[in-house]
Amino acid sequence: MNFKNHPKVRKARRGKVACLIVGVVMLLAAVACFFLRENIRVDRRFDKVAFAQAYNDELLDEDIYVYIDITEEPYGIGSYGEARQFYYVADGYDLYIIECSESEYNEIAQQVKENGSYECIGTISKLDEEVIDLAIEVYNEDEDDPEEIINREDFDWYFQDVALSVHDITHAEGLLLFATLMLIVFGLITLIAGIIELSRFSSAFGRMSEMDQQLIAAELDSPQAVYVKQAHTYLTPRFIVSLGSRCAVIPYANIFWTYKFTQRYNFIPIYSNIQVYTSDFRKLGIAEMSLFTPKKKQAEMTIFNAIQYYNPQVRFGYTAENSNYFNALRFQQANSNYANNNVNNNAG
Repeated sequence: MNFKNHPKVRKARRGKVACLIVGVVMLLAAVACFFLRENIRVDRRFDKVAFAQAYNDELLDEDIYVYIDITEEPYGIGSYGEARQFYYVADGYDLYIIECSESEYNEIAQQVKENGSYECIGTISKLDEEVIDLAIEVYNEDEDDPEEIINREDFDWYFQDVALSVHDITHAEGLLLFATLMLIVFGLITLIAGIIELSRFSSAFGRMSEMDQQLIAAELDSPQAVYVKQAHTYLTPRFIVSLGSRCAVIPYANIFWTYKFTQRYNFIPIYSNIQVYTSDFRKLGIAEMSLFTPKKKQAEMTIFNAIQYYNPQVRFGYTAENSNYFNALRFQQANSNYANNNVNNNAG
């Protein structure tokens, strides 16, 4: 048996495939939520009721669509930017308040002017105190007859502190829209993470010969092999075999320097891993764990103790001394390679 087909490796790879599948399922669920929302929107708009009926039948607290057949150009109450403007409208019998955007108002005004009326559809929304005070003020501003001036009690009785909101959607649609967006975001994150992890995991096999794979597979089956579950890492007599977010197989004899690394985002710790520098000057991150992994420190010490046991020459800890020493060796190796290349080129 070779390493790639070892049951422990296949199990780890299935986890990456599962992550990818979960991402696809979440995206499909997002599509389903989108079409369900559209169906609910079509059905509820088809079952819309007249705003006057909603008043008469005490439906103002229902999650429904209502409409007004506007027959006169809307009269402005006040605006809170282009997206949120309030108007008085009439249907030839009663007066209502609508909330719409500037572009929606322009459409209503144009249709009323050209066709004599406009069917305005929306949901029922509550008016806040500031809008109510402004609406009362606008209503009274041109009234000279004290009998026609309204107060807050009159306003509450007639308008019942609600308006038709043209651009709002029902609560059910809002929940489905929120669910759709969340499924898209987390589905894409999960899918991309699954693709990246599966690609990174599988790429390790191409760098191994068949003989190496058989040797590593035999090491995984060794009675001396220790599995550090929290870090998805096997400590065999010759290798560290990391099967976490990426597949990495590192001989203890090749490790030169190692230390714990904590990844932060905006100074907030996200996860940690163990950075390993090898004698051929490669840097590998293994044993990745979240900050909430149980017995995390114990798992890290188990790995560090194994490295020290099998290779007492390894340097531990991120210190200036270790960093400078490693960089000096790497610089020395680079100069040596450059000199050898020059000799070979001159000889040629």
